Amino acid sequence: MGLTFHYQGTVKEISRIADLSDEVKDICETMDWRYQNRDFEFKLDKHVMQHIGFENKSSVVLRGIMFCPHPESEWVYLYFTEKGQLISPATLQFVDTSIEPEFIFSAFTKTQYAGPEVHIAVLKLLDYLNRKYELSLQISDEGEYWETRDETRLKNNFERNGVLIDMVAHALEGSEITAAMTPLGILKQIEDILKKISKRDGSI
Repeated sequence: MGLTFHYQGTVKEISRIADLSDEVKDICETMDWRYQNRDFEFKLDKHVMQHIGFENKSSVVLRGIMFCPHPESEWVYLYFTEKGQLISPATLQFVDTSIEPEFIFSAFTKTQYAGPEVHIAVLKLLDYLNRKYELSLQISDEGEYWETRDETRLKNNFERNGVLIDMVAHALEGSEITAAMTPLGILKQIEDILKKISKRDGSI
């Protein structure tokens, strides 16, 4: 739970990944943001390799950079396969053939706890990189800023999500969530609380 944006894309020229990484690295150092730009190599099961279109390869190598613009933000991933597909290295650690390739070659970043200003800064940076390096980015922004460039709407969405999170946290106070409770049990309890909140607010 928490306001998130989802993104996917393909870099037009593989040779430009190094330049993109260097520029993002410079920006991160200027902004005092954490970053990492080492390469990753994943040797996956042959059925998975076939599923994601790399059946003729022994491994999947990712090049690019990831950065974290705020201590309360998740990481932003700008890693690419040798075919130019944007992907999160974390995705390939757990990928299997039950996941559709369109979801494998994508990423998401939650900014709820970092605030709308950080959210805007990251999307403006992605917009700049998209145009300069021809990344063909497709972004679905739960804050609706990417689609509208409306800061007021974004802030309202942050506030609404924050209120919902606070309501769920308040509702969970006193709930019996123990170490012995299964993840499914916890999920069921949270779903029940969300349904009660939705019914009370008339949102369903």
